[in-house]
Amino acid sequence: MIDMASLENTARLIEQTSRAIHAVGHREGLFPAQWAALRYFRQAPAEAHTVADLARFQHLQRGTVARTVRVLMEKGLLKLRTDRDDDPVERIEITPGGADALRHDPHLDLFAALRDLPPDRIEGLTRGLAAFLDRFEAVRRDHR
Repeated sequence: MIDMASLENTARLIEQTSRAIHAVGHREGLFPAQWAALRYFRQAPAEAHTVADLARFQHLQRGTVARTVRVLMEKGLLKLRTDRDDDPVERIEITPGGADALRHDPHLDLFAALRDLPPDRIEGLTRGLAAFLDRFEAVRRDHR
């Protein structure tokens, strides 16, 4: 059985990590949610390049995500796809400016920090975080 001091220490480390990641997410005039949207449109298959798909992926309300996408369009980082043919769905793509912004993605700092860890530490961290996130989501659902 893990003692309360160990649980408190682990919770503190998770919170500090979360705050540090969130703090570096404010880069290049973008907010963390905007970076997450850019990353999504870089990685998702073209057929999933919609506001609705991004909202589902992020477990967020469509209106919230639509505002984020609209701001990124206003900044010239995203645009509506122009080669739509008969597709009635508004699909979104990254502009050259968006691709350039992603070269300064705050997640590159995470990759750099992880790159120096031994593979077994990365695997353990991945398994532990996945298990923690699953459990955290269950606890949050129980408290609604």
